[in-house]
Amino acid sequence: MAFLGLGICRAAIVSVLAFQICGTAADTALNRPILGFAAQASPPELRAILGVPGAAVFSDPLSLPEQTTRLRLAPGQRYAIIEGAHGTPAALLLNGIQIGETVPIPGAVRLPDFVSFSPSGGSAVLISRASGRLQVIAGLPQAPQLTEDIDLSLLPEFPGNAAVSDDAGSVLLSSGGTVYLMGPDGSTAVVLSVTRTASIAFLPGSTIAAIGDPGTGSVYLFQRLAAGNVAPLLLASGLPGLGQIAATGDGQILYVTDTEGPGIWSVNVACGAVGQLASQVNASKLDRLRNADTFLISSGPELPAWIFFRQGQAAGTVFVPAAASRAQHWHLQ
Repeated sequence: MAFLGLGICRAAIVSVLAFQICGTAADTALNRPILGFAAQASPPELRAILGVPGAAVFSDPLSLPEQTTRLRLAPGQRYAIIEGAHGTPAALLLNGIQIGETVPIPGAVRLPDFVSFSPSGGSAVLISRASGRLQVIAGLPQAPQLTEDIDLSLLPEFPGNAAVSDDAGSVLLSSGGTVYLMGPDGSTAVVLSVTRTASIAFLPGSTIAAIGDPGTGSVYLFQRLAAGNVAPLLLASGLPGLGQIAATGDGQILYVTDTEGPGIWSVNVACGAVGQLASQVNASKLDRLRNADTFLISSGPELPAWIFFRQGQAAGTVFVPAAASRAQHWHLQ
């Protein structure tokens, strides 16, 4: 796989660290760094995760703009896309425990059913069944602009999943049996046949993407070649329970959730070496927190949160106790 230019293959990460994050809310906001945020999408609620591995708590719910009806956190959690009373999306800047300004997204569809962010959060795909539109937004969060506005009727099928690159120039869509590359005019090219709706994740700052087939437990790499050709390449197989995929900040490792048990797969992008990282909880998500290699992996009402992170060539999980108050009303997005 020399075309990736990612250097010599290293062994997959297998070392696992485990810490408990604990503390009380009494000494929260003034002297604690922010690891990230916990969000309930609708009805919207946002809490900061305050502290460092070994000592952290949830903040009290943060004040959101009036009439906010829905909230979706972007990777890196520097902002969230919110919907107001009229359902029009906007970018809400997150400045520590203080909510920042709201930046309108001109031309965005109202009440999108689906929002997918690029790895850095600089671009996003919005899909609205009611409006019959698929939109690509670039320049997030400070200067959002609509770069593509596609009639869904032009697509072969209604997409079950979508992913966009950081430069907003590449969009991959997946139905139940096919992964497509979408052109700026809504035209599509078949990239890969899959057994079920694929997991898709672009590498940060790249047009290379990982595609996971949950039915076969296989991971492929996609790269657009010269003259518009596409080249999916089998990277790894034998990953039963393949779930969500996310890349490390340097794009060298893929993390893949295991839907069948407590664990996370690691796949080396350069050579396909696979490792399985033990976890104390089933990872139901891979939501990128403020650090590029730190992810929210599990939570629930009245339950603690679990965070997965990379530390050098090792990986670890940390535990955050459930919020002491109003815990029954929130969960992590």
